[in-house]
Amino acid sequence: MKQKALWLNQIKGLCICLVVIYHSVLTFYPQLNLFQHPWSQTLSKCWVYFNLYLAPFRMPVFFFISVYLIRRYIDEVPWKESIDKRIWSIVYVLALWGVLQWTGLSQLNAWLALTILCSLAISFSPLRQNSASPPPRADPCVGLG
Repeated sequence: MKQKALWLNQIKGLCICLVVIYHSVLTFYPQLNLFQHPWSQTLSKCWVYFNLYLAPFRMPVFFFISVYLIRRYIDEVPWKESIDKRIWSIVYVLALWGVLQWTGLSQLNAWLALTILCSLAISFSPLRQNSASPPPRADPCVGLG
């Protein structure tokens, strides 16, 4: 790889790391104040302000460098090879992920729906009002997982 493209890719990697840090701060900011250290609140606020300061730089720099590098790639590589290398590999991964996610979520939804129906069947079953104690009944959820 050319030296110029190497350092540009390293800056892109740094921008990706900054986005990950930003999202981790958003997720874990409420927990940063729970430490018993005297500086924990100050450090957590500094961490948030640092991330807010970097907000105008993270994504614009990443996209600027990506457009610059893709322009050189388009000039050097024919379209057919570019489509074969870039587009079809992305389409393949997205299709595979979509099938796996759809299968997993449909199984999870079926299991959750069955669990909810069983709990509703148990909680809303009618009781006999003529006798002092209801007769024993079979559990509708036995053997369902």
